[in-house]
Order: sequence, then structure tokens, then C-alpha cells
Amino acid sequence: MGRLKDKVAVITASTSGMALATARLFVEGAYVFITGRRQDALDRASRPSAATSRECRVTGPDAKAMFASLVPRGEIGRPEEIARAALFLASGDSTFVNGAELFVDGGTAQI
Repeated sequence: MGRLKDKVAVITASTSGMALATARLFVEGAYVFITGRRQDALDRASRPSAATSRECRVTGPDAKAMFASLVPRGEIGRPEEIARAALFLASGDSTFVNGAELFVDGGTAQI
């Protein structure tokens, strides 16, 4: 808690998915400004929520299983998992990280 104390984050297109998860995670101490095209979606996104995104919006009954089978971890990543990596990079915890690629893909880049 407080890793982003007094920092400012402007997160665009933040009414759903990874951007919204990142915005919610950054609220732990930063001043967070979210943007989006639709006011109703912004209103919903700015409300506190305990819900987590674990849904997969793809078509077909076997689509979710097919996508999950492509990831070595065996499941589709959640927006919150990407947001935690962004939080790490935005915080002082990453001050010694320089010129590195951080893969947050369940191991897909390693195969």
C-alpha cells in the first residue's frame, strides 16, 4: 500500500478490461484520472467494485478452452494480472528495472 503515493496516473480507454483493472489498482495512493468515450461507462467504471474480471467474451462453446490451451499456465489471464505488472513498473519498486521486456502472458513468450 502506498507505493504510488502522490503520483499521478492518467489512464485512457479505462472503462473496461486491463485499463480499468489498472486504474482500480493504482488507486492505492495515486491520483487517478480515467478517460473514455461514453459517460455512462465512465460512471460505472468510477464506482467502487469488488468484482473481478474472469470472463472471456469470445464466441463458440469451446472458444475459451481453446484459448486457454494456448497458454502454458493453462488459463486465460485476467486484466488484474496485467494491472499488477503495470503497478510494479509505475511504482518505486521498479527503480532498478531498465531496458527490460516484461512478459505478462502466462509463459506464452517462453515457448
